[in-house]
Amino acid sequence: AYVDLRVGWSQRSDSGAEDPRQASLQKRIWAEVGRAVRSDPSQQLTRGLMDAVNESFDLAAPRTAARGAHIPEAVLEILCFSAVLAALMLGYTIGASGTPHIYAALLLLLLLALALTMIFDLERSVSGTIQVSQEPMKLLRASIRQASGA
Repeated sequence: AYVDLRVGWSQRSDSGAEDPRQASLQKRIWAEVGRAVRSDPSQQLTRGLMDAVNESFDLAAPRTAARGAHIPEAVLEILCFSAVLAALMLGYTIGASGTPHIYAALLLLLLLALALTMIFDLERSVSGTIQVSQEPMKLLRASIRQASGA
């Protein structure tokens, strides 16, 4: 259920806010870990199990922070303004020189447009074309289901 929740969270298009069910599931998992440790209190099991569960929960925090981080609006405006200004300066320079450098100008404008497109796409972490693969989480979910026979 916890892995399903995390996979679902990563595919939602709303902000980086955590699902309220996450804390409840984490408490249930910690309770099960406590039972497992009490039933077999060997040092290796305790240490390995506690570290694994703790690390899996700790990984959720940076993922949430990264998803909630956005480029400030002022930075995006400055980037757009800079691109327009660069295009104007390029047009003025080419016009003033009297020799057309159409391929160089087109290449520069294409590179500016590509850079801006990538920046805006990165800003849309769920709906953009550049996304972090959720395949490791899906493989983990499949292996848990296979191990539990579900």
